[in-house]
Amino acid sequence: NLLVAKKTRTSTEKQTRNGAGKSSFVELVHFMLGARPSESNAFLKKTAELADARFQLAMDLGGQLIEVQRSPVGVPKGKIELVRGDPSAWRVQVKFNKKRGEFVLDQGAWKTQLGHAMFGLSTQAVGDDDEAALEPTFRMLFPYFARRDREGGFAKPEQHATKQQLGDQQIALTYLLGLDVAIPGELEGIRRREAVLKSLAALRKAGGMGGALPQASELFTRLSVAEARAAALERELAGFRVIERYVELEAEANLHSRHIATLKDDNESDLALLTTLEEALRDERPPKYADVERAYREAELVLPELVRKRFEEVEKFHASVVRNRRSYLEQELADAKARMEVRRAQMAAADRRRAEILATLSSGGALETYTKFQGELMQVNAEVARLRELHRDVKKIEGDKTTLDLERKRLLVRLQNDHEEQADTLKLAIQTFERISSALYQNQDSGSLEISAKENGPEFRVVIPAGKSSGKNHMQIFSFDMMLMELMARREQGPKGPGFLIHDSALFDGVDGRQVGRALDLGRKLSAEHGFQYIVTMNQDTLEQAQHEARVDLDAHVVPVPLTDETETGGLFGFRFD
Repeated sequence: NLLVAKKTRTSTEKQTRNGAGKSSFVELVHFMLGARPSESNAFLKKTAELADARFQLAMDLGGQLIEVQRSPVGVPKGKIELVRGDPSAWRVQVKFNKKRGEFVLDQGAWKTQLGHAMFGLSTQAVGDDDEAALEPTFRMLFPYFARRDREGGFAKPEQHATKQQLGDQQIALTYLLGLDVAIPGELEGIRRREAVLKSLAALRKAGGMGGALPQASELFTRLSVAEARAAALERELAGFRVIERYVELEAEANLHSRHIATLKDDNESDLALLTTLEEALRDERPPKYADVERAYREAELVLPELVRKRFEEVEKFHASVVRNRRSYLEQELADAKARMEVRRAQMAAADRRRAEILATLSSGGALETYTKFQGELMQVNAEVARLRELHRDVKKIEGDKTTLDLERKRLLVRLQNDHEEQADTLKLAIQTFERISSALYQNQDSGSLEISAKENGPEFRVVIPAGKSSGKNHMQIFSFDMMLMELMARREQGPKGPGFLIHDSALFDGVDGRQVGRALDLGRKLSAEHGFQYIVTMNQDTLEQAQHEARVDLDAHVVPVPLTDETETGGLFGFRFD
């Protein structure tokens, strides 16, 4: 089926698009088959004109003719309405809208059903990021059968988009060729784990994880010390007894200590006083008046009687004074000894009470102390948790790379064994591609398909001899896509793909007119031979040149839908997108 647009507006050789709607037709097919309209699409640029629009798609799906309807901006947004068809045998839940009298599916359920009916998929990732899955999904496989120029679909045969990830490509092509799809899925999982390790290593090197990270061995030492400290604190808290009135008892013990010290000081003072009093008692005696009388007698002087009498009176007086003084000193001495004895008793009592208090305090602690220990334990436990997690991350950085390398080598052996076991399948793909490419170039400068087992997964590569030009590369994409269609059509069991292949006019940019004609004629023959629909969009002048140079007649295959850029309403939507 040739969807042809008449090109009348002036454009340069590089400006081969004319805005009639050829590429928009491809985008519409993707939109109707579960794709989300991107910002680059016309659907979101002209919301006013498309507010009430309903696009419909009629197709054979799972052996029955169905018709679905979808609106890019209207209600129900993101829903697919089944206008025609019986969903009773479908694998997904389809709700019946009584108000509209139609069955309604959400986007995820629609893709699940498409994946099962077209490719035999048992599961389907739900959402717009299902292309990043580790197993085949519908949106991962279908773009190979309707490449989009704006996504870079005509850059390489093995890629349907320039941003397509390696794992996405390997999983999709492995599944489409009938090889073991689990191997590239596991390899993609390894690549994602390696990406995480690289990010952690980069953060570690740059100090983005709270400073430059030490080695795992150093972290293990710090972790061991922290764990020992935590265990010690836990034991201390387990045996800790909180004593009531701890602070009051501690204050009382301090008071007794101060009181004992005061009593000791007072006893020292009285002890010094005792020494002084005892010396005074020893020295206390009356004057020796008899010596005075003897001195007079030796001098042959005789004291008068009156003087002698006076001496006797004085001597009696002094004797009385001395007796009184000694009595006083003896009393002072006794009082000092009594005070010291009282203090010793008080000191003994205070010391006993203080000993009792200290024994009580030594058996436990205050609530404040217990709370302080608890806080310290929480801090140590937090540090233990931090070090344990950090040690685990560093071990992952240092150790997982070795593990992943071993897993890669193990998967390489599995991949090599799978290619060995599936040698006939690989040969069929290679030979089919070679035959189609040779038919285009009539055995001159044809390309070849190489499928090899590498440590990074299966490699699919198209080799073009005699240099690489955009035209030759595009024709290898044509050969690659036709190879996929033929292989799926020749499958004896299971779904045979979408049953149609769409090529936008961008595929033929830079291709010699004769080669374009040969490609279109070959596509006509292969689609007729294998029973699939081949849809091509192109400008009228390109088609006419191709038919003329290749000497083929394709007019009977032109779809009777007039597309032209001659008028503002001649495009696919009936108005022009600027």
